[in-house]
Amino acid sequence: MVKYIGDVTKEFGIESHTLRNWEDRGLIGDVEQDFVHGRMYNEEQIERIRTIQEVINAQREKGMKRTDYREVEDVLLDRFGGLVVERQENIPATPETFINLLKKLEKQEQANEQLKELLMTMAKSQVEGNDRIHQALIENTAKQEEEMKEIREVREMIGKLNKELPARTSEALRSKSLPEAPAISKEQADTVIKENQSLKQEVQLMKKVLDEVLLQIEEDREKQAGMIAAQAEEPKKGFFARIFG
Repeated sequence: MVKYIGDVTKEFGIESHTLRNWEDRGLIGDVEQDFVHGRMYNEEQIERIRTIQEVINAQREKGMKRTDYREVEDVLLDRFGGLVVERQENIPATPETFINLLKKLEKQEQANEQLKELLMTMAKSQVEGNDRIHQALIENTAKQEEEMKEIREVREMIGKLNKELPARTSEALRSKSLPEAPAISKEQADTVIKENQSLKQEVQLMKKVLDEVLLQIEEDREKQAGMIAAQAEEPKKGFFARIFG
């Protein structure tokens, strides 16, 4: 099982530069690297790290302030066998070395391509998403314009009716007092007046509701205008700024 450097430092409570020091001394062996996660350690290397830490902790308990790496090497040799060889400064020019380097380069190129595809997909998704949002805002705005037009027409009709009510009521009362029509009683006149007042109240209530609807639509339009303006500013940002904020 392979573990990455972040997991190893967290598991053993050591710093990354300490691990690098042990690697430079050849105590851990040749450490592979991953383009995304960094250095990674196999099971034997993890056991070596655990052994090194145990030896160093035992030395500290004995009061030793400096690490005796000869003792560390002896313990590693005893447990894992083989010779502990320090990392070579110059890589030997052997066919195996070149093959390993080519494999590492291929892995790195694959990781680069995957990262590039991921970024392009994210950018494309964001652009398509912005276009859909922009189109939806435009369609919604047009729909609200039509609704507002209808509401204004109804409001004008109600206002006109409200203005005509007194004249129509008076005309109705006069028509009932003509000679050929029977005289109306006081109760009948009061009933007509009450109906007129009730109708006026209903008209006023409808006007109030329509005013509230118009106000809400205006507020929604202002919000949508702000969103459209923000969408218009989006292309001016840099590529990575649009992706990562």
